[in-house]
Amino acid sequence: KKSNKGTIGSLNSNLGQDGAGMNQKQQQKVLQQFSEGIYNVLVCTCVGEEGLDIGEVDLIVNFDVMKSPIRSIQRSGRTGRKRNGRVLYLVAEGQDERSYKQSVTNTKKI
Repeated sequence: KKSNKGTIGSLNSNLGQDGAGMNQKQQQKVLQQFSEGIYNVLVCTCVGEEGLDIGEVDLIVNFDVMKSPIRSIQRSGRTGRKRNGRVLYLVAEGQDERSYKQSVTNTKKI
């Protein structure tokens, strides 16, 4: 069997021509392969904020800014459960940057 070590698993891949994405069985298969080490990167949308229980996440890269401090904490909470982790935000100058600063301020108030 060929190893996929080092490849990326995605819970949002459009596997079919219909653009429907993965069904639950396909998502579970990718998660299983991720936990087995077949994949070392998992790419997902907001499904990963609340629905996944992966204990050894050590890096989260956010491609957008959450205005809600609760959702921001949920996103960040996926990392550092069993070992030290980092959370990165990719933020553009302008509105994204202002939203990020407001989100940080709101999160500190909780």
